Amino acid sequence: MIKITFFGTAGAEQYKERDNTYIGVEVEDESYFIDVGGSPVMKSKKIGFPWLKIKGILLTHLHPDHIYGLFSLLHHYKLYELKEEISIFLPEEEVNRLKRILTDLKLYGEGYPKLKFYGLPDTVKLIIDKSYKIYSFPARHNCPALGYKIESGGKKVIYSGDTYRSETLLSMAMNGDVLIHEASFLDEKLNIARHLGHSTAGEAGRLARMAKVKQLYLVHSYRHEELDLEKYLQEAKSEFNGRVFIPSDLDTIMIN
Repeated sequence: MIKITFFGTAGAEQYKERDNTYIGVEVEDESYFIDVGGSPVMKSKKIGFPWLKIKGILLTHLHPDHIYGLFSLLHHYKLYELKEEISIFLPEEEVNRLKRILTDLKLYGEGYPKLKFYGLPDTVKLIIDKSYKIYSFPARHNCPALGYKIESGGKKVIYSGDTYRSETLLSMAMNGDVLIHEASFLDEKLNIARHLGHSTAGEAGRLARMAKVKQLYLVHSYRHEELDLEKYLQEAKSEFNGRVFIPSDLDTIMIN
């Protein structure tokens, strides 16, 4: 069983209905955050996500909208006197930078939560090898970035991270049960998406079709009104005949 919680679903700009995109993963009684946006502890308490027992934090990259909640989360671990070591996975080029930031904020070092950093290469890598498996893979963004794939009991969930189409992402998503794909723009702004290292809803749909996934979830969209999301949904559906969803914040899905 894999359970996904959409803690946030917006792009870099927050809206009254949506926080920045980050995700909770529960797999075989263990849990992870993929990125950490706003109010991770409050939201976890609200929905019962086991934030005090996470096995790791999987960071896609270090842009502010993807990591600013990490500082509050680690501060709460200090307040709760958490003794267990916390694993943090991120692009290997960014490990020293994150350590410096956390040291400056007094969230890293003696007397603070025990952190173990895993710098991940710009290649596909098996990072968790238990009864379930988690892989990292490179994303094509405007900074060092990653996506992640979770496998359990023959089921596959793929999170694209901030990226645009690549053969690696296509390969990782092939025959997946759930593809969670960023859709920052519509095809009419494809050139802008490329310049910023992002995807369109149409691209997400095309990749889902080529990868033969069962379900596509669109996140990280920029729009002016909540109703604009219907345009993203329809554009993806025009390219992909499978099931397409735009989750709301705190929605959960079960894959079993």
